[in-house]
Amino acid sequence: SGSGCSRRTVPVSYVLSSVIAFVSILKLQPCDPSTNECTPDQGFGSFHLHFRQWLQALHIILVVPVLASPFMPNMLRIDSVVLFGLLFATISAWHILQMTRGAVYTMPKTDCQISITTDLVCCSFITLYAIYMDALQTRNGAYNGAAATFLRLSA
Repeated sequence: SGSGCSRRTVPVSYVLSSVIAFVSILKLQPCDPSTNECTPDQGFGSFHLHFRQWLQALHIILVVPVLASPFMPNMLRIDSVVLFGLLFATISAWHILQMTRGAVYTMPKTDCQISITTDLVCCSFITLYAIYMDALQTRNGAYNGAAATFLRLSA
């Protein structure tokens, strides 16, 4: 620890919530309405039968660790770079796998897609701002510049 850079850590509960959130997101995919595992298309696509529950689970699991952290101050913590690096690798691998299966990504069209994209863009700006503020405090421009570049490439 001779670098003088104080890296940020996150509670280990964020790892668990990230895994559950990723599974929830996978369950939100549209599906083929000709199967018995999907809802009928009502003008906005056909989805898995428990779409509403998975969407609610996603929203809840993203908030729970933030609200629970103050009540568990001694929870095991991990380096945020490790967590975000693993999330980046997992999500990138999933997207690449989907492209090899013929998935084509387009601009958001539905209200839900626009809302999620807006959230993602806002979170990216907040993360860049946090990296910038961290750079001011730690004066470690190389690390923070790499983190900002990594964020931009991952988006």
